[in-house]
Amino acid sequence: MVVRAAAQPAELRELQTLLWDELEGLGLGLRRDDISTWGSFPDSPPAQASVGLFVGLGLGQSRLMWTARALPGVRRPFELIWATSDLISSMDAITAMRPISHDPSWRTANGWFHCDQSGAKPGRHAVQGQLLLEDQGPASGGFAIL
Repeated sequence: MVVRAAAQPAELRELQTLLWDELEGLGLGLRRDDISTWGSFPDSPPAQASVGLFVGLGLGQSRLMWTARALPGVRRPFELIWATSDLISSMDAITAMRPISHDPSWRTANGWFHCDQSGAKPGRHAVQGQLLLEDQGPASGGFAIL
């Protein structure tokens, strides 16, 4: 399911600010106003540049993520899928992709597919989503469903 305009422009700007507040607070030297610092994004935990992932560090439970989860346009599709407004959410990471238009070596790795829906457990028990904070295009990469 693709939900267009799940967040309004003002909401996206707020989330972008919260994202940068979180990234700058990690102590990795990243600064929103200095793209030259974005090359310091490491490729080992807690940050994994090759896949654009920041794992752990409480980011999944940050103000950024709870603000995003609470947006009506984000929440409503999950309420429809699960047929309830009583939702449970789990998230231990965030993704942040660097612009390859600035540096082609920043392209994220292909083929790091994974499955959050276990084949060992019957029935649906996981539904994953992605809220994009910036416009995307053919060179952006992103979320693939197989």
